[in-house]
Amino acid sequence: MSRTTKSLLASVLTLITAGAFAPVQAQWHHHPNLYQQQVYQQQMYQQMMLRQQILRTQMLQEHRLYQLQLQQRMYQQMQFQPPVVQPVDVPPTSIVPQPYANQAGPKVQVYSGRETLAGYGSVTFRLFSNGKAVMVDAKETMNGTWARNNDTITLTFGGGNIVYTGTLDGQNLSGNATDGRDNWSFSVSRQ
Repeated sequence: MSRTTKSLLASVLTLITAGAFAPVQAQWHHHPNLYQQQVYQQQMYQQMMLRQQILRTQMLQEHRLYQLQLQQRMYQQMQFQPPVVQPVDVPPTSIVPQPYANQAGPKVQVYSGRETLAGYGSVTFRLFSNGKAVMVDAKETMNGTWARNNDTITLTFGGGNIVYTGTLDGQNLSGNATDGRDNWSFSVSRQ
């Protein structure tokens, strides 16, 4: 028997002998173990409630630990993933064509000739020293950019959808072009 039970019984016996529980005392006389059974049941109930509280606390701690581990894994995955590199369309302003290298202000070179794209025919390119370009063909005028790498000149129009790539041979520029659907050739001469 625990100390709590003994002290509780001692307190109850003191009250009984003082006459405070006369009707109960008569009941105990006929059922001496009834009080002990009630005390035992109350203790068992309290122990059960305490166990449930301990289990709830343990489950809550395990859940918090699981969430923390999950957050740490997610952070580690985010931290160690290689960065996603998106292609960047850089205008070719850093490459200045040879004839304009020592001159101030945007100067222009004009190349005129033909292209084999059906329904077009004549084409003219205006190449500015600041890397900008203008194309005038049989149907429209388009702004774009251009770059030179040794004897190769690349002209880009329509937001990068139309690309002319040609080789410079003296005063002549010739090569191929594409718009993603069709491919054709072109040949122009400096004016």
